[in-house]
Amino acid sequence: MKIEEKVYKTGYSLKAGENYIELIGHKKGGYDFNAFSIKNEKNKKIINELRKRFFEFAKREKCIIQSEDSERDMPQSNFLIDCGFKIKYSKICFVKNLINHTFPYDDIFQYRSINDTGIEKFFEVFRASCADPIRTLSGFKRYIKRMIKEYNCGDDIDNWKSVFLKERPVGIIMPFKILTVMAPKFTTRRKVGTLLNIALLPKERGKGYGRIIHSRGLMILKDMDLKTYLGSTNTDNYAMLKVFKINKCRKELIQNFYHIK
Repeated sequence: MKIEEKVYKTGYSLKAGENYIELIGHKKGGYDFNAFSIKNEKNKKIINELRKRFFEFAKREKCIIQSEDSERDMPQSNFLIDCGFKIKYSKICFVKNLINHTFPYDDIFQYRSINDTGIEKFFEVFRASCADPIRTLSGFKRYIKRMIKEYNCGDDIDNWKSVFLKERPVGIIMPFKILTVMAPKFTTRRKVGTLLNIALLPKERGKGYGRIIHSRGLMILKDMDLKTYLGSTNTDNYAMLKVFKINKCRKELIQNFYHIK
């Protein structure tokens, strides 16, 4: 009986069919990935052993596994449910063609790059804006180093902006080029970018600022010579869903994220 085990540094997915199973679990709070795979195997004993080992691994490592709400991904969703997984949360993915994107607003903000403000000031605005697990400056510096090393994205980080209104910090935008390994469904089309983070300070929310900053982020992606924007948000983030609609992004698919208690 042979069950392959691998460790991946980037990307995670789940593929399951009658004779093929490959499961890659995302460790909560980290960037390490494990995979268990069987190819062209009809032996039910081996399949059941895989389920058992995956179940034990997923529970121990608190894995969160993504599966699209689509006919194509139904086998893997069913596999997760059979293994005892339940939906923890869901995201709606949106796309927009950036080729003809123009900035439609009177922009009242000033945008300062991470190089202009320095990493310390950028992190102050980042921490005040985001419900992000990175809560220390040293942790944020490690995050940047890891991103540069794994994704070769040093130039992208130069495009990360703090947003100000008359010297008052308002929020942040973090444009980023998506690699094929991160989103294979979309990057087969054209050059694809996203906004790793777009966030406002709590006291600045509900003022209509989100649509302006989001559209500015799309312009930055366009200036990076990217052709397609891919963004997503949780199904209960109604403010961001409204921003996507106002800025004419098209709903593409729903992603369910499964976990096991």
